[in-house]
Order: sequence, then structure tokens, then C-alpha cells
Amino acid sequence: AFEQAIKVFNRRQFHDAKEMFENLKAKFSNDLEIAARSQMYIQVCAQKIANTNPLPRNADELYDRGVFALNIGDFSQARHFFEKALRINPEAPHLLYSLAATHAQVGATAEALEYLRRSIQIQPRFRSQAYNDSDFSELRENKQFLELLGLTSPFDLLESKR
Repeated sequence: AFEQAIKVFNRRQFHDAKEMFENLKAKFSNDLEIAARSQMYIQVCAQKIANTNPLPRNADELYDRGVFALNIGDFSQARHFFEKALRINPEAPHLLYSLAATHAQVGATAEALEYLRRSIQIQPRFRSQAYNDSDFSELRENKQFLELLGLTSPFDLLESKR
């Protein structure tokens, strides 16, 4: 029974394993070795259960996890969550915007501009938000970024046609 409980534990089925070890501890309370080893596994299972974060179930939960990852500088994880959320809700402007910010943070300018362009097409208020957003600070001198935000002057356009 103890070996079976360990197999369940090794399969990372901590709720089931904890219950099995608790049953072993109660059944063999007179055997100090089994009781002590069971108690150790019960504690490890309880810790694993407490530290297990449930997987995000929808685009909003994925977005929340992405924002958290972006805020702590885990850009790869942020991108993963935002892209996964976009597969669920491909036209959500806040997801497009957040993915643009993530790409801007890692220097992927072309991707950042494309996602930002798409988000602004759906939600024009993101123009002013992007200008003031520190996630886009590296793009503030980028001509395409300024054009996308509508911050180029007509004289800049004339200069570029010469």
C-alpha cells in the first residue's frame, strides 16, 4: 500500500497521494517507521497542493497572467500567455496592445508595431496610451511608431517624399 501511494505521489497526483498516506498513517499508527514516513509525504503533498496554481481557463485569466509576467520582466512568459489568449479572442484590442508592449520590451520592433497597429485599428484610444506607456519608450524616436500614433507633421511627410 505504501509503494502504491508513492507511485501516485510520483505521478504528481498529490490530492490522492495525501489521502492514501493519511490512510496508511491511521491504519499503521503503531508502526513508527510507516507513520513517520507517511507524515513526511503528507506534508510534502500539502505543500505541493498549496503551491499548485490552477491553469488559466479563459482569455481573461491568460491576460492577467500575461500582465503579471510582463510587469516582472518575464517577457517570454508574457508573450506565451498573450498569444494563447489571442487564439481564444483574436480581435481583443487589449490583448493585441499587450502583445505589442511585450514585443517592444524585447526589441522586436516590427512585431510590436504590427500588433500596435492592429490594436489601434480596433481601439483608437490606444494611440495616446502607447505614447505615454513606458513599455514603448524605446520606440519613441521610431518614425513608424510616431506615424502610427499620428505624431508626424505634414512637413515630415514632405521630407520623406523628396
